[in-house]
Amino acid sequence: MSTSSSCRKTDAASFCVAGKSASDSGDYPVVAVELVPGSFRMSIPDRSNPVYTIDVAVTDDDIRKTFEMRYGEFCVNMNSLPPEDYPDHIETDEFDRDAVHFIARYRGNPVGCFRVIFPGTKPYLMERGPDGFKIESWFPRNTSCELSRMVGKRIIDPEIGEIWQSELLYAAVCYWCVEHGFTHWAFAIRERFFDRLRQLEWPFFPLSPPRMYHGIVAYPVIVNLHDFLRILLLRK
Repeated sequence: MSTSSSCRKTDAASFCVAGKSASDSGDYPVVAVELVPGSFRMSIPDRSNPVYTIDVAVTDDDIRKTFEMRYGEFCVNMNSLPPEDYPDHIETDEFDRDAVHFIARYRGNPVGCFRVIFPGTKPYLMERGPDGFKIESWFPRNTSCELSRMVGKRIIDPEIGEIWQSELLYAAVCYWCVEHGFTHWAFAIRERFFDRLRQLEWPFFPLSPPRMYHGIVAYPVIVNLHDFLRILLLRK
């Protein structure tokens, strides 16, 4: 995989992803991050000529695109949500209004998304419903947030090689959350994906054994964001 020895400097912030692909020993491509008031962007290989970008979705059109991708993934591909409940092919719920949505693009086309919700002292999404997890509140809920609705397939680019969207989405959201004062994530993650991330020695710690959750085998996990950031990111 193509790499560079340093990140491009921007007028905001830059860093490189410090990790290895789960499938081989190659480094991730260089990542540039811009964080300015009212704006966030992660881009590969740099901001001047990005092949792949992750932004906070702020327009109605971008947010709608994330709902469309979620429908395709969770209602059609995974069948974990009933498609008949979403006749307009838009998957959305009561958490979306107060959530922060991230949208990923590959060469300008929407290819991935992620959602951050802020339960505060209320039950987490993964605690609700008949198959919800029972989670002990030993971590600080008032500075924690919950991740959900990730869509992000691996991309093979002819110029920069493999783009592991899921890892980059986690990196982007981690940086945004830390910058906004959050200390922990708590969320449900697919068992097979959890196993892959543990191979990267990422600090995703299970709160209970895996079991069926919305039609898939999943773990409830907790992540200390400052520990994750130290492992994942190298500030430039």
